[in-house]
Amino acid sequence: MSGAAAKQAVLSWQLKLFETVWAGVVGGDSKWNPEKSCYDLATEFRQSGRSVAQCVDSFIDWQAAKAGAGGFVLGLPGIVTSAVSIPADLTMTTYIQLRMVAVIALLKGWDVRANGMKTVAYLCLLGSGAGPFVAQLGLPANAASPPLLFGALPAPLLAKIDGIIAGKLVVGAAKTGVLGMVKFVPVVGGLVNGALDGFATRSIGKQADIMFPPPPPRAPPAPGAA
Repeated sequence: MSGAAAKQAVLSWQLKLFETVWAGVVGGDSKWNPEKSCYDLATEFRQSGRSVAQCVDSFIDWQAAKAGAGGFVLGLPGIVTSAVSIPADLTMTTYIQLRMVAVIALLKGWDVRANGMKTVAYLCLLGSGAGPFVAQLGLPANAASPPLLFGALPAPLLAKIDGIIAGKLVVGAAKTGVLGMVKFVPVVGGLVNGALDGFATRSIGKQADIMFPPPPPRAPPAPGAA
């Protein structure tokens, strides 16, 4: 397999990993949520009596510790592409990270099934490189509400952006963000150690806290509206 073909194969399974895991997370399917779904966790933390900021910080700490511990097995479904069977431990780490992003979005008051939310979740995986990446797309990097910004984009454009994000992670281009994301590229000897998983997960959580500000208040109905 040529270098270009190998890179394309890795990109394909990278994107399939993200798409499959995100669909399982927001779908609330029991086979993808053997512990608690993102909805269950958001409700549980919301009812804890703590502020949203405290809930978010606490949840990030918990998930970073879980990812960093290593060796966890949740019994998630396997993901197989035409080129490679994606390692189970990589699927687990991605699941923990994307479920964490979904929980943070829910705690902030967003609908994780809305248009554009998947792309914003993927952006969180770029860490602090998310802002510069958005600017490279010609979009306002300092947008007050990324979910609203990306939610207004058409599905074909969002799909293209998703692919570009996956490509950046594969080649390790997000050097100003989560350096640990290079672990998504298959290497001899397996994945990087759990400490780096924990660091990457914490960085992703912090970025999600930034990318999902509280939604703007809804305008009151017009007088006389039904």
